[in-house]
Amino acid sequence: MAFSWNFSFLVDRSGKILDMQGNCVQAFGATGQEMIGRSLLPHIAPAERAHFHRFLAQLDSPSAIRQSVLHIRSGLRTDHACLLRASTGSEAGTYHFNLTDQPSDLAEAGKLADLSAPIPRVTVDELQQLIEMAITDLPDHQVPPLDLTVMEIGGLVDPSAIAAKDESLPGQLQQRIEQSLIVDAFDDVVCLIDEGIYALLHEESEVVAGIAADLRRSAQDLGIGDKLLDLKQRTVKLGVRPSPTRLRALVDEALLLRAGAGRNITTPTRRFAPLLWSGVAAALVMLVAVGLMFMA
Repeated sequence: MAFSWNFSFLVDRSGKILDMQGNCVQAFGATGQEMIGRSLLPHIAPAERAHFHRFLAQLDSPSAIRQSVLHIRSGLRTDHACLLRASTGSEAGTYHFNLTDQPSDLAEAGKLADLSAPIPRVTVDELQQLIEMAITDLPDHQVPPLDLTVMEIGGLVDPSAIAAKDESLPGQLQQRIEQSLIVDAFDDVVCLIDEGIYALLHEESEVVAGIAADLRRSAQDLGIGDKLLDLKQRTVKLGVRPSPTRLRALVDEALLLRAGAGRNITTPTRRFAPLLWSGVAAALVMLVAVGLMFMA
């Protein structure tokens, strides 16, 4: 009798398995109890993992997409097309997934990669998980040097000036901006950190100036100039394979661009500027005191 992919999962927002039913040993080489606490992501075909994150992120929306074809990777590292049906769990932030491999259902369902699911809102921890998933699947020699860039679109942080021209413009601009960023993203890792603030994982060869130029062109197509767009960016080098601790530090460093009072960019130099000026002032006082001593 042929093996049937028929599983029920309970997962949280990060994809961690909270409960699981089905013939797990034959499919994944582990019992359902052993699967609890693990992430579902390693068992999804690599090309669909970023899309799966976006799928998870939109499940709380009333208009959420709840059905799609998903390719599950078995313990033998072969991918199997399954129909994914999702529903909200009994506790906030949990979701029920049913997976089946019925050919008649698969024929009528779309694929995760085809879904226009929104860019997810994420915490710093979730952003780090996204980046880790993007870079840990490839063998060492295939992992390109990566950069993490935070783009702040001031016109979307405070859309009132753009909306004054046309109430529909902020929404149109957001859609254009996100479409442009996805094109330049590595493994679709673009995260909406806050209103108008995006974190973009991209290859080092994708020069940030080029990405910024693409965003400006998208805005200009809508009649929005540079002043209204109010684009700022900050980039940090991730290196080939940063350790989890180093990766967290780099993500935190990139996120210093997040909106603050007046949307100023908070860099380490600005953060330590008071200490720097205090040191300079103290040095000047000492020089004056020494000079007066010699004059006396």
